[in-house]
Amino acid sequence: MDLPPGRYQVRVAAHDPGGGNAGSVVADLEVPDFAKLPFSMSGVALTSASAVTAPTVRPDELLRQVMPGPPVAARSFPQNDDVALFVEVHDNDAAKPHKVDITTTVTSDEGKVMIKERRSARLV
Repeated sequence: MDLPPGRYQVRVAAHDPGGGNAGSVVADLEVPDFAKLPFSMSGVALTSASAVTAPTVRPDELLRQVMPGPPVAARSFPQNDDVALFVEVHDNDAAKPHKVDITTTVTSDEGKVMIKERRSARLV
């Protein structure tokens, strides 16, 4: 979906006519106006090695170029699965080059830090 900046509510429902099962989900979301913010990040897109087996209705061509598999809604992964993520950093202070430090942290349910990785990027 391509949406202009603003607040939205997404409602999705499914019905199995053969078995009679039905379900729905509602999610609130906000599409930020990245052009008006001095510095911001997109949401996180996750995938994993096991995600390539999941059917994907319409793969996102831009994400396909930067991720090893289609984004997934799953947040539980098999042990030893390779997990990849993608975010966009929006920095509208283009008047001068500068450095941005990005820290990624993975914690357990108990709050124990399992992975912590820092990277720097030079923005020009």
